[in-house]
Amino acid sequence: MHTVLRLLQAHRVPAVFDLEGTLVDLEMLHFLSFERTLGEMDVDMTVKEITALQGVVGGGDPFIAALLAKLWGLAAEEILVCKKKHFALLLEEMTIEARPGALAFIESLRSARVPIALASLTPRDRGEDILHRSGLARMFPRELVLFRENVQNPKPHPDVYEEAARRLGVSPRAQIVFEDSPVGVQAAKAAGSRVVAIPSPFFHEEERHMRSLREAGADAFFFHWTDLPMFLPIRAKGGSL
Repeated sequence: MHTVLRLLQAHRVPAVFDLEGTLVDLEMLHFLSFERTLGEMDVDMTVKEITALQGVVGGGDPFIAALLAKLWGLAAEEILVCKKKHFALLLEEMTIEARPGALAFIESLRSARVPIALASLTPRDRGEDILHRSGLARMFPRELVLFRENVQNPKPHPDVYEEAARRLGVSPRAQIVFEDSPVGVQAAKAAGSRVVAIPSPFFHEEERHMRSLREAGADAFFFHWTDLPMFLPIRAKGGSL
């Protein structure tokens, strides 16, 4: 077992999870929505070309919209409104599921009495919908679920992971973060947390993306939740939980 993960069980170090990309793979939907938005504005730019832009993976909709607006001389607000429309339509059509193994891994932490929190910069209305439809909502105490509205600054600022640590009652240095994007890893490292990178399958073939995760400071690296060890319940004397 990797040293970082051993801390989870040996010392019950809190685990903090990003949502989109990390626990639920919606990356293709986001970038396809931007592709369709640009198409409506008579701009021919593919998903592959959009994802090749610096900082877009994990950068959040406002950042990506601003970048595209500057690149093509468009209005960022108009891009955001149109992208939101396309994303909502795509999201409504699909079945939302947690990535394979994610639910079992989190459940193993709960059984082992490892404190857990969710720290996402997804807007609350969309985030809660994703949590409920994926089955993840039951995993996290409501007071330990953070969305964009809970912090002032987006990633790569450390705000969301500092707030997660505050709510868990620990120092950010005493928690382990699970992230899928370089921007998210940077945010967690800026907070002082250890980070396990588990990139979206959408980027598994992208060496540039993998290199960016390592350069951002990820302490451990896994492709799939099924690659991570399950944690056994911590038993009290006499063998009872």
